[in-house]
Amino acid sequence: MKKVVSIDVGFGDVKVVYERAGNLVFKKFPTAIKEVLPTRIDFSTSSSEKEYYYNSRYYVIGENAKNNSLNQSTVNSLVEFTPLLIYKAIIDYQLETENTIFALGLPLYEYTQKNKQRLKAKLADFEVDYKKQGYFVHIYPQGVGCYFAYTLYHKQEIQNALILDIGFNTVEIILLRNGRIVKTESTMLAKNGIMQIAGLLKRLLLERKKINLSYQEAIDILINKSITIYGKKFDLSDIVTEVKRMYSDQLLKEIYAMYDDNLRSADRLLLCGGGAYHIGDHLPEEYNGLAEILPDAEFANALGYYFALKYQLEKK
Repeated sequence: MKKVVSIDVGFGDVKVVYERAGNLVFKKFPTAIKEVLPTRIDFSTSSSEKEYYYNSRYYVIGENAKNNSLNQSTVNSLVEFTPLLIYKAIIDYQLETENTIFALGLPLYEYTQKNKQRLKAKLADFEVDYKKQGYFVHIYPQGVGCYFAYTLYHKQEIQNALILDIGFNTVEIILLRNGRIVKTESTMLAKNGIMQIAGLLKRLLLERKKINLSYQEAIDILINKSITIYGKKFDLSDIVTEVKRMYSDQLLKEIYAMYDDNLRSADRLLLCGGGAYHIGDHLPEEYNGLAEILPDAEFANALGYYFALKYQLEKK
């Protein structure tokens, strides 16, 4: 039986789901990539910055690359570095590659035969640190992993649903009708994900507190609800709550305008992705009993891919 490792490469984080010693393991690291000059001195005992040689350049990935990282705002740029990001996951988490299939995803609007073959080809033959690499992969439409995760948690399928996958840069909206995805009525809202919440927070803090932030600092404040300046900690929970409510109202108003008829007949409004945590407390009362934030929402796609591929392999 082949082993399965699921990797959801998002604009904000790389989420990894795999099995070890009979238990599912959830890991993630930032999708931050920074080009660096090659180090001439061995800092292995004093520096945690691992440099990767890829496509004739040196890169640092993850936490240490957050400042001045490359712009990963398009699917094409993300696909270009997917082999390197997967390689990092394999090294960091000591994942086996022999007899292993990797489950990945592509945004629904990019989920075409041409793009699937392109990604498979890139991952079948590439080089990192002067070593040849190649992996077998199976690719699913992003957002659909949330549906697979739902069926796993509830041990039942749903016929009619609207899935909101609120990621770092985008919001994927997937319509499920009579148990099937309606691709022509599904869509993606570009630059409407967590980055938009961070942008709102940046603007309010500059206007009210004269604090000028980077996007990464704003995202950290969304999580921590505070900021430390010159050693003094400031509570920003009120502004964070206000920003989340503003974003939720704006996003749901847009969803309502596009999908009101579908929502009225839906069994569920499923929320997943890292942004689901930010709007969960600000849903309108009429969505009570309809909306559901999936457990481990930011890992929902990775988990869904994992079990979908496991199921397919077991059926063979």
